[in-house]
Amino acid sequence: EWKMASQLLDEMIIHSTTTGLHSIVNWETSIPEEEMEPLLHVLHDERYKDLSIVVPKPDEVTFGTVLAACERSGEWEELLRIAKAAIEYGVKLDGMALTSALHACQQLGLAEDALEYLELMKQLGDEDFPITRGRQRMG
Repeated sequence: EWKMASQLLDEMIIHSTTTGLHSIVNWETSIPEEEMEPLLHVLHDERYKDLSIVVPKPDEVTFGTVLAACERSGEWEELLRIAKAAIEYGVKLDGMALTSALHACQQLGLAEDALEYLELMKQLGDEDFPITRGRQRMG
């Protein structure tokens, strides 16, 4: 479950990234791109090569869902890789996602990183309290 979720996020970032606000420099996928079996099959299907297919940019719910899948599976390094990517991508992590990152830091004994996520959590204001602002996380 977590591998598929993580790979789908990787593909979304690769295919939706353009230079600008939401680009990630030197994006490292969970597995090497050349070994990746595409999950977004339509992007690789010759029958659709003439279509202009838009891959949505991952948002806080997308990242949060993948983080939850990694947490359930105990994939702490992958969870932190994705949390750092979300921040670099310009996505503001919600309280649930930051709690997952803190849990991963605790599991891996990463006190310095935990302090950084704790600081991000402290920056969440009252207006951010409804964790996904009306959206439901699928994790």
